[in-house]
Amino acid sequence: MKAFAQTHSISVPTLKKYLAMSAADVEKLSERHILNRNKNTIIGPYLNIIYKMLRDGFKGDFIYSYILHMGYKGKPSTMIDIIKCIALNNFGIHLQRDFPFYEDMPASVSAITRSSVLKYITVKDNTSMKDSDTAKYIAVIKEACPAYQRYLPKKALPLKPSNCRF
Repeated sequence: MKAFAQTHSISVPTLKKYLAMSAADVEKLSERHILNRNKNTIIGPYLNIIYKMLRDGFKGDFIYSYILHMGYKGKPSTMIDIIKCIALNNFGIHLQRDFPFYEDMPASVSAITRSSVLKYITVKDNTSMKDSDTAKYIAVIKEACPAYQRYLPKKALPLKPSNCRF
């Protein structure tokens, strides 16, 4: 029995289990059993889409935006983890830590973060930030975000909104 198990690369307890099986149990082994454990999760309906888009060469941030557009209602971090795992395990693609939030922008686009607006609001002397994008576009920020209006200083630097887009 030990020699037979070694020639077929199985363990002796497994061989004993197979020998003890009835004909009906052996017949059940030939049936295909499909496990649908991911179908009932929030991300489940999107797994096939994510896989196919990664296979077709789409970037992770595009897939992230597309799945959100399709109506995903779960946590963003869950979707990010799933996309990263599928990319790594199936295609060997290493996505950066927070890939959908750090995308390449053209030089003509000015990105202003919330932290830079907060810094502009809380700094005592705004003249030290007069060359920053936040200072350049503070009037546009005031118009676009009325909630910041009460926190922003009354006097702002002049604005030339030539290439500012919201």
